[in-house]
Amino acid sequence: RYLDTTADGVMNRKKAFLCVLDTFREMQKLAIAEHEAHAALGQTAEAQLVLNIDTYNTMLSAMAYHAQPNMCIDLLREMGAYGINPSQQSYIWLLKAFVRRHQVHEAHDILNYLKANSECTSNRIELELYNQVLYGYLRARRKTE
Repeated sequence: RYLDTTADGVMNRKKAFLCVLDTFREMQKLAIAEHEAHAALGQTAEAQLVLNIDTYNTMLSAMAYHAQPNMCIDLLREMGAYGINPSQQSYIWLLKAFVRRHQVHEAHDILNYLKANSECTSNRIELELYNQVLYGYLRARRKTE
């Protein structure tokens, strides 16, 4: 079963996640190599492998599911290096990763930073950001009771 909580199930999910991560890295290498090959030939052909915000958000969601906030941060930095601006959804995945890792205070700090340094373009997104942090606090409180 996919959601098996046994030690074997957890290991299988971790292996699957690492496989997806390796595949993503290979896609990145291929997309960059394809772009460089077209540039060397003076062509501007459209790349077959597209690394865009949707591709990165898919990876961020997988990292959040597996409670990997540091990997999320690295990927957000990588997005910036490639000129791809993170979306509000990207930050939601980051907060989810911190909450799943039980690092609610860090998630709250990121939320405060986002509120101070950006404009939320949607009330739904803003609400989702707050909900992630509130969920983390509720989850932490249940553990102490």
